[in-house]
Amino acid sequence: AWNWDVTLSHVDIQPLLQDANGSDSKFIVSGTGQVRINASTAGMSAQDMIAHLNGAADFSVQSGAIEGLDVLYLLKTANALVNKQDVSLPQHISQTQFDNLAGTAVITNGLA
Repeated sequence: AWNWDVTLSHVDIQPLLQDANGSDSKFIVSGTGQVRINASTAGMSAQDMIAHLNGAADFSVQSGAIEGLDVLYLLKTANALVNKQDVSLPQHISQTQFDNLAGTAVITNGLA
């Protein structure tokens, strides 16, 4: 059985997420942030421990970017479609920079 309350501060988010998600992620998030997890689990194998994981997590990332997602392009495209204008294809999908990105998750039986 494991019970923990962990806070990671001043974390470089890009390599953390790459390690967690693998290299096949469609979006790459960069920035410096904080991750907090308060959870408990029990089991005899890794699969059991994930299936019995319960708790909560939250994160915040400052001065970052999401590479592979250009929100400004998506908004311009939506505006063009609403106004029945031509939509131009981007030469490349850029990135969305942000000052602060935050979120929370409730973890129940291994699902967040």
